[in-house]
Amino acid sequence: MCRCESFHQQLNELRLINSIYPDQVIIHDKDVKILVERDEEPNSDKEHDHPVNFYFIQKENNETVYEIEFSLHRNYPTQKVSAHVRLYNESCKPKQTLINQQLLAHINGNNSIDVYSVILWVADWIENGSTESLEMYNAGSSMDSECLSTISSLPETVSSDSGPMCRLWIISHHIYSKEKRKMILEGANYRNLKGFVKPGKPGFMCFEGPEDEAESFWKWVKGFRWQKINLIDKECPVGESLFSTFEELALDNSDFVRFLEVRDMNRVVRAFLGLSQKI
Repeated sequence: MCRCESFHQQLNELRLINSIYPDQVIIHDKDVKILVERDEEPNSDKEHDHPVNFYFIQKENNETVYEIEFSLHRNYPTQKVSAHVRLYNESCKPKQTLINQQLLAHINGNNSIDVYSVILWVADWIENGSTESLEMYNAGSSMDSECLSTISSLPETVSSDSGPMCRLWIISHHIYSKEKRKMILEGANYRNLKGFVKPGKPGFMCFEGPEDEAESFWKWVKGFRWQKINLIDKECPVGESLFSTFEELALDNSDFVRFLEVRDMNRVVRAFLGLSQKI
């Protein structure tokens, strides 16, 4: 795609965003602003050879909640969009740091991220994803007292004799998110639980440990955003542990079934196969 085609596509995208979100887009370049607002075509004799920079502003009750600073390289959309989020009325820096880290990973991990999809992703993160992400972010971090009072970190672990040893089996519609998988792994190890998480569709998890600990961890995991997730079995009490650690299993479904059968978990295998057709 030549630069003139890139610039034409950038203008069309800005016009679309400006029509969807009137009065929320602030364009730095006056020439670009005129072309967008008047729906005019650029001068074909003049090459636009610098980035298009603009802000998206989100307000509530006439107060700015957050803004996204965009920079479109002259070769965008062939070259990825650059975006940075600034949060207002936030006393804690970790939230802003984390959203920008995850936004960058989201952009780098996808080949077709446009301005509109970034706006939707940020809005969804602000509304639904910030708490669950911050819980793991803060689990091993030192934070000042002001931040600690406003952010929900991982629940404290309970004593090792809190109830009998139990085993919880969970199935999810899917587990793909790297962030969720990392949080589950680190959270289970933080609580000294044993078991596994198996990514894919469907996704599968097993938490093994003291009843209060396992139940509390399941409640925490269930609070993430899932399309569908269910506790399909709870074994309590259990005798000998089936696992030595908590790990992520890189297995397809057939290998996973064999993994369960080797550990003499045929009943759970049948439940897994039955639910896999419904979930």
